[in-house]
Amino acid sequence: MYYIDEKLKNRVLAKVKIEEQHECWEWQGAFWSTGYGRAYISGKSVGAHRVVFEIFKGPVPPGFCVLHKCDNPRCCNPAHLFLGTHKDNVKDKVIKGRQAKGEKNSQAKLTEEEVCRIRYLYDNKLANQVQIAEMFGMSQQEISNIVRRRKWAS
Repeated sequence: MYYIDEKLKNRVLAKVKIEEQHECWEWQGAFWSTGYGRAYISGKSVGAHRVVFEIFKGPVPPGFCVLHKCDNPRCCNPAHLFLGTHKDNVKDKVIKGRQAKGEKNSQAKLTEEEVCRIRYLYDNKLANQVQIAEMFGMSQQEISNIVRRRKWAS
């Protein structure tokens, strides 16, 4: 935990670009690869939006995240920031279409083309699930989830 004093407040806000013609206050300091601003406080990396939230709105309770109404990871405008649980954060990401789907998901083992091929083989009775699983080096259960659209729903 860190203590927000006037010195810290000035140091952090000096890295925030506030322009009247833009609603978002853009972070100008370091970033994580996700695009979110990163502030160094007491030897730790902390989300810049989180620090700005605490400067203007008070401490973030344990277990809570600071979310963006504007969906701009560089934004530090306290009017755009609100508290939520991790579950709220995931729900917000899904609603706003930022959840990686299909082959954009870093955990994906198949391409969209391969999924279409699996469904084609199964739907046209050219191979059963066990045979398809062997072809693609997967389990029968994974193939079942694909053909039943439990995975790769589109």
